[in-house]
Amino acid sequence: MSGGRASASLPGPPLAPLCEAEGLSFGYRMGGRVRWILDRVSFRLERGGFHLLAGSSGSGKSSLLHLLAGELEPEDPAWVVRGALRWNPRRPRIVTLFQREGLFDDLGVRGNLRLVVPEERKVEELLENVGLAGCPDEIPHLSGGQRKRLALARTLALEPDLLLLDEPTAGLDPETTRRILEVLKRIHRDAGGRLAVLLCSHDLEACRKLADRVLLLDGGGGLACPAIEEWDGRIPVRDPVPGGRGAFPGFGPAFLLEIGSWASSLVRVLTALPPERPLACLARGWGVLSSLLPFLALSGFGFGALTIYFVALGDPMHGAMKSELDAVTGRILLVILLPFLVSLLYAAPAVSSILAGIGAMRRDRQFAAHRALGRSIRAEILSPILWSHLLALPLIFGAAFVATTFGAFTVEAWRRGVGFSDFVPVLLREIGTADLLWCLGKSLGGAVLVVWIPWRLANRPGQTPKALGESARSAWILTALSILLLQGLCLFPQLLD
Repeated sequence: MSGGRASASLPGPPLAPLCEAEGLSFGYRMGGRVRWILDRVSFRLERGGFHLLAGSSGSGKSSLLHLLAGELEPEDPAWVVRGALRWNPRRPRIVTLFQREGLFDDLGVRGNLRLVVPEERKVEELLENVGLAGCPDEIPHLSGGQRKRLALARTLALEPDLLLLDEPTAGLDPETTRRILEVLKRIHRDAGGRLAVLLCSHDLEACRKLADRVLLLDGGGGLACPAIEEWDGRIPVRDPVPGGRGAFPGFGPAFLLEIGSWASSLVRVLTALPPERPLACLARGWGVLSSLLPFLALSGFGFGALTIYFVALGDPMHGAMKSELDAVTGRILLVILLPFLVSLLYAAPAVSSILAGIGAMRRDRQFAAHRALGRSIRAEILSPILWSHLLALPLIFGAAFVATTFGAFTVEAWRRGVGFSDFVPVLLREIGTADLLWCLGKSLGGAVLVVWIPWRLANRPGQTPKALGESARSAWILTALSILLLQGLCLFPQLLD
């Protein structure tokens, strides 16, 4: 292929095509325009072939692997895909090994393999196959090369049809690199033409000895596919087309795409409402409840005490209408101000926790590992997170309600010496069942907002530590504004009841 503008068939003996692309364009939006990684290219990946993917830094190698692996988030408006990408005869079993291996450190070495093969004998065979027999079981004790080989063993246990490898030797010493490449060569040979491999690497001299085909990205949207023996080892470099093809003018379309992205992520959160793992949801909810309950109950106690103190201090009737004032204050305090305060105080640590946790899982490729292992992200990650807050926030509000009531009573008992049975019924007199139902609804709505907004922001691409920090600030601001809007929308019908 010349510059990726005409169809190119990979040379060599005819093999069954595993993947065929025709007129494929793939890029990401930069403001209102598009930076194309592939621009109307055609190529094939053969079943049983060993393909080397090469290109200069920033040419889009990892992004192309994401596209082939299906790792692009469907609600992410940053990516543009056009043209045909067909699998023959159907989508094969694709497993990707990224630079961050997606290992679950808390499960240990053998626990990671038991996710795929429960038999202990098979686990030990896999470890021996990649040269890890007798290694320590604690993953933090493994070297970088051992982590790569463990991830490779887990990947192979999944019996993929297409293995995508993103810099499997990056940062490793020459001896460790040689060992990993030997393992890859042996595994591909032993697969007997069943396994196709696409290997992305900067270590071209070492990797080209394994490959029978090479795909070259030139950084300007083109893709060339010379035979490995015809390739001179050089990487073509071409400047991107200025502004890209198919740019979107103006502000409107990009804005609408972002709105659609937020709506899509909300649908994803709401579809996680049916809990498939109730015990995991309860356990996670208990963790949230136990960590935040003391702080928010104490805050409620202080809030009630201060409110009643200043109301009594500024009483214009000097106690002449004390019962009526206490009843009105109780309703405003407990069913209007308190839900707003509790939701805001609850949201701050909850949003940070969700964003940091999801961002770390994406950065460490644990989402990709879940998909490769056939595990449901919705059932195992999103649903427990959502239900933990749906359970915890109403219970915490109930505890804060009680604590606020006792805080108010404590001040009245100290100032006026009134008894519990005289003060508390008056404070709660104006609060009806409808008020409590509105508070429950606001708590549940706030819990959905607490999950939805950080979930959407944490799933954006390119989440560096700095980007995650900025997302945490944005998530808190958006969540606070959303809670304020929710409380305001509920206020007027609540007061009319």
